[in-house]
Amino acid sequence: TFGIDSNGIEMDALAALSVNESEINFGAIQLGSNTGSVNQNTTVINEGNINIDVQLSGYGSAPSDETCMVCTQGNISIEKMEYYSTAFSYGNGINLTSSGATLNLDIPQRVNDESYKGVRWGIETESSGINGNCTGTINFVVVSDPDAE
Repeated sequence: TFGIDSNGIEMDALAALSVNESEINFGAIQLGSNTGSVNQNTTVINEGNINIDVQLSGYGSAPSDETCMVCTQGNISIEKMEYYSTAFSYGNGINLTSSGATLNLDIPQRVNDESYKGVRWGIETESSGINGNCTGTINFVVVSDPDAE
């Protein structure tokens, strides 16, 4: 896909994003508890020249393992991590999946300054069998969005 700017210059479309945060730290959470209305934030920056959304997916130790985190002892199931484009209380977010789903962020193309939007995160722990530090991976994949303003 390409476009012609006002000076008649042909330009290829570039869909690209970056994420400001390298990790999401939920802190210590009791077994069987969730983050409630306390969300952690990631900032998705449009680095390209077209409007974008983002597709989100995740895993604990390997793609499609149906966990969002692998802990020193035990794992946290993938559906226990939630996200949304605005602040939310746990239970009202969108469940993370291993296959991915598009979040309609409507991030407009970058013109002069950075163009970005936030993704908020919450999590719930299993009621037993979890202990220690937990880690996982979240994939942020750029998706073209012709409707962003």
